[in-house]
Amino acid sequence: MLDKSKNAIAALKRAKSVSNVIAESLEEIRKQIDDLKSAREDISSLPVAEEYAVSRAVQSVKMSIATAQQEVRSPSDFTLPPGSWQNQYTPRQDFGALVLAYLGDQIVEAVTAQVRQAYEDRPGVSAEDRENLLAANDHEILAAELMEESIIRQAEEQGFAIERRIDADPRAVLAHGSALP
Repeated sequence: MLDKSKNAIAALKRAKSVSNVIAESLEEIRKQIDDLKSAREDISSLPVAEEYAVSRAVQSVKMSIATAQQEVRSPSDFTLPPGSWQNQYTPRQDFGALVLAYLGDQIVEAVTAQVRQAYEDRPGVSAEDRENLLAANDHEILAAELMEESIIRQAEEQGFAIERRIDADPRAVLAHGSALP
């Protein structure tokens, strides 16, 4: 009877040890998955390529300049004789539009310089590079999730019940056993 008790205690210790190994393995792989998902967010939030940002900024300012030039007086309006000038002059002009209309080129240069300065500490990526980085990251996430599923299935075969993450990739959960590492 004593031998049976000792065997039962030894079996319980082995089961706890196996349970701890499974828990540690799952914790490690789940942390890796979280890190990869965080890296995906970082990739998604990388700024666009510098030249693309400059192009956007210049286009935006030039559109504002064109609008302002339509709103403000033409330089030829200032050449009118005194009588005509008094009939046409209305002090309703927006100073910002006036500045844009007449100093637009300097504003384009200033905005371009500001955008370029924003890229000094953090480079941007092209749309193609962003897609490639995201695809590589997604591949790593799926590989990690397949590893997690493999651990869960092995634990289930040994009689341990493991809950899957609610956000587990269905491709991993439903993967054929031959697709698992």
